[in-house]
Amino acid sequence: MKIIKKLVVLSIITLGLLITTIQSTYAFSIPQSNTNSISEVDIYSFEEVDGDLIVNFYYSNTLYTINTSVFQYYSVIDNEIGNTRYIVADVLESNQFNTTIDIAKIILYTFDHHVIDLDNLSIDIVVYIHQFQELVRVTDEIGYDIVQDLIPNSIEWLFGDDEISERLISSINIIENYSNASTHLTPSIVSFSAPGFWFEDGGEGGGGSSTPTIPNNIKSNAQNTVNLYQYDTYTNTDTFIDTYTLPNNSWRTADNKITDDDITKIIPKSLFFTAGIYTYVGQEYGFFVNTIKQQNYLYVVEVFVFDIEVIKPGMIVPVAEGKAKVIPLFQYKYYAREKGTMSSSDWNSSYSSSLSSVVYPHLSYDSPNYYLKNVAFRFTVDNFVTKNYGETGYNPNSDTGDFILQTRYNFSGEGKKTGRNSFVLDTALTAFGFVPGWGDALSLLQYGVEVYNNVSQGTYKENRQGIIFDNEINITTNYQYREDQILYYGNLLKSARILPKNQSDDFSNPLLVGTRIPNNYVQGIVLLTNEGGLSASQESRFYVSISLDVAFDGTSYLIWDWFPSGSVNTVDSSGSVYNYGNYKRGTQALNEHQIVANTITKNGETKYFKFIPSRSGTYTFETSGGSNTYLTIYDINGNVIATDDDSGDGFNAKIIQYLNRNNTYYIQAKMRYSAHTGSFNLKVGYATTGVLQLNTQVNFLLINQFNVYQFTVGITKEYVIQTLGTVNTIITIYDINGNIIAQNDNWYDSNGVYNLNARCVVSLNSGQVYYVKVSHSSYSNMIPYNVILLASPAY
Repeated sequence: MKIIKKLVVLSIITLGLLITTIQSTYAFSIPQSNTNSISEVDIYSFEEVDGDLIVNFYYSNTLYTINTSVFQYYSVIDNEIGNTRYIVADVLESNQFNTTIDIAKIILYTFDHHVIDLDNLSIDIVVYIHQFQELVRVTDEIGYDIVQDLIPNSIEWLFGDDEISERLISSINIIENYSNASTHLTPSIVSFSAPGFWFEDGGEGGGGSSTPTIPNNIKSNAQNTVNLYQYDTYTNTDTFIDTYTLPNNSWRTADNKITDDDITKIIPKSLFFTAGIYTYVGQEYGFFVNTIKQQNYLYVVEVFVFDIEVIKPGMIVPVAEGKAKVIPLFQYKYYAREKGTMSSSDWNSSYSSSLSSVVYPHLSYDSPNYYLKNVAFRFTVDNFVTKNYGETGYNPNSDTGDFILQTRYNFSGEGKKTGRNSFVLDTALTAFGFVPGWGDALSLLQYGVEVYNNVSQGTYKENRQGIIFDNEINITTNYQYREDQILYYGNLLKSARILPKNQSDDFSNPLLVGTRIPNNYVQGIVLLTNEGGLSASQESRFYVSISLDVAFDGTSYLIWDWFPSGSVNTVDSSGSVYNYGNYKRGTQALNEHQIVANTITKNGETKYFKFIPSRSGTYTFETSGGSNTYLTIYDINGNVIATDDDSGDGFNAKIIQYLNRNNTYYIQAKMRYSAHTGSFNLKVGYATTGVLQLNTQVNFLLINQFNVYQFTVGITKEYVIQTLGTVNTIITIYDINGNIIAQNDNWYDSNGVYNLNARCVVSLNSGQVYYVKVSHSSYSNMIPYNVILLASPAY
């Protein structure tokens, strides 16, 4: 018996040592960031080709060319002195891409001067050269005659415009992000560190930060540079992440050859063959990649993919809610293999002959142990048509656009590691013979097998426990009314950042968001209002910025849970800002039968109306007047239901559309051409179901809708229009202008008997067109009834 116990324990100890060895062998290591100094070279020549400014420079005996005219330029204004300090190009937004260089920054400045001096200009360009994996600064003096088109055509940018120009901040501060090298430029030119030039990172309540923003939109590591928006051709759609499964058979061809896994549709294939760490936050999803080179032609690649869901503010009045959510989807290991690892015959026999390199699942190992942490959001809104803060003539007191009322933060993640079963306790019990049902070798051996299984299956491993914040946390509520916000904050709050709490590196047990526990996510919520609760009168733009860290959980317990070891390490960071499009707010509630007068006074102005039909049916929306109008109907989610240009009289728009009761719709009315202004009337009415003839019964089924029948009178006299049967109905009669001239629900006959049918006795004029609307008296009726409508002369 004792010998068997010793053998079991010895086997388990041997297994534990083996597991510890494996953990040490595959321990995660963090690549060191590149801290090399930036080389500086002079510009070789300037050229002007078809109006474009071309800059040439030599580096390591190679001539490089930059077309500076393709970038958007901004005149950077110093708030303290009110003058242009320098011109900077928003280079990170450009689609220009050179296989040998990436352009990080272009600045036009006046050396040792606070204000642009047209007689004393210099240009400063920073590029990343892939061939040498180095940053190079290209500088020189430049004449005004060469850049005379750049200065007047630049966009005036008031410092502190927040997310809209986050790329600009990144461009300006790019050098500090790569190197501590000294420069001949004054610090104010490089990093805004002069007094009054701090970047105000506005938080809730109109507050700010006293330190510059650290750009994370361009990432550097020892092997590569990842530029903001570089991989948007992938991340602008989530089609492939929605259908991706782990692992699947997509990496096998029909004849069982190894080919590329579908992961290459989600992450650029080139990243699987370039050693280093890459984090990319896109518009629809993001990814983290750790590529480890094993040998000349073989790479082991760890991948972590997370979804990004953004919901634009809805059309709810008076408060609109916008959301952004980050959801970890999966993480896995892959092989990336190039043809040079083996002979052509071996490659052709096992791998698809159409490829020279393949990426396929690394099936022999568990997925890596990465998490997201410190996920932060920023929501920014501005007016689409009317003026915004910083533009000439802007007045917050006349700004009818949305501003931020409240922000919230939701979280479902993982916290401190806690143990389940204890290997130490179980081993001790086994050693001293305290085994359930002990007394025979079989029961003890079975118990030893259970202990073995617990170790091998990770039951004894310390696990991170799920933490769910069911209710929103970090709630910040601002003043609700425009006047109060202007009084207390100095302006309307159009941008707010939502930060997590207790997720920083200095927290001993950081909160993490990963894939180990299902349904992990982080969500930011913003509530928008306007005019003290009234609705906005124009479209608004909705920007969302997301920043996050990627962490690796390197914690473990050595010698069977006795000693904790390792830590959670932040391995990379990234961020992004995207315009998620315009959204619309209803401006005026429409009745089911009315005419509303409107005037478009500004180019591009748009009017919106909210319409909730009480009953299902076919409605008519049309404009009248001398303007060329265009109508669109949206549902509450912003989907287009119907559009029209010229179906009405002249150039007026007209839409006839069946709409469902109690659903919210929005009607957009605007000029056909954005440069036009003018007045128009918007008429809401009912579309006819059929024609009512004198002394002729009309039979139809009535559920919870209405039917409208056109009735043309031949002789001026009194008429009886009624329903027949046992259905509780309502009749409403309109003239051609939509005025109600008669209505009835129930009536009493000559004998005093109460009748559920509707009956109108009304005098009508010869040659006039009237409309008879019939509906059930109950708004919740879901049973179809047979109804008879009859019009006859009164006797």
